[in-house]
Amino acid sequence: MREHDARTGAELERSLRTWLEHDARAESAAAALGIHRHTLRSRITQAGTLLDVDLSTFPARAELWTVLQTARD
Repeated sequence: MREHDARTGAELERSLRTWLEHDARAESAAAALGIHRHTLRSRITQAGTLLDVDLSTFPARAELWTVLQTARD
């Protein structure tokens, strides 16, 4: 995902982190990022596809949160 972000400037990782920090609430996460909620939803969908993860499930989100927390720069 980082390679994808570096190549495209998509900010998927930042979007995912913020979305997860806001308990998967698109409205508040989008506001924190300064983007439209549909843009955020598109990024989340794209990240899920790229990672081959169903982010609509809590176990998947919890696992991703753990990975993102341990993979900080």
